[in-house]
Amino acid sequence: MRASEVGALNLDDYRPAAQRLFVRRKKGSISGEYRLTKNEVGALNAWLAERGSDPGPLFPSNRGTGINRRTLDVLMKRYGAQAALPLDKRHMHCLKHSCGTHLLSGRGLDVAEVQDHLGHVDIRNTMIYSKITNRRRDEVGERLRNW
Repeated sequence: MRASEVGALNLDDYRPAAQRLFVRRKKGSISGEYRLTKNEVGALNAWLAERGSDPGPLFPSNRGTGINRRTLDVLMKRYGAQAALPLDKRHMHCLKHSCGTHLLSGRGLDVAEVQDHLGHVDIRNTMIYSKITNRRRDEVGERLRNW
């Protein structure tokens, strides 16, 4: 998600029993409700145990409004440094890029599935993440060899 989309999330966008989250996309992208992974559900439930159940932003700032892009950028730079990420990868949008690339190359989803997951209107935006990795190239080669 974009940083601004994270800040726009409200508590009522999360349906714990259904393990779903409604995301309001920005920049003309497609909003929708998404099923969460077990890890995402676990992390959100742990956060909610600390946050509490008061209505409002899912990730509130110290002023009670949704966390803003600048704060998320500061946090991403801090945690990126702790994780020894390269300087040019210590930004929020890098997470969206990583997600798209991983879904296409590591999880084997097709481009249309990733397009929907990322909320892209234009599939050309999704194609940016479809670069062939060496591992994927080897997998294709193995399938062709056994064909």
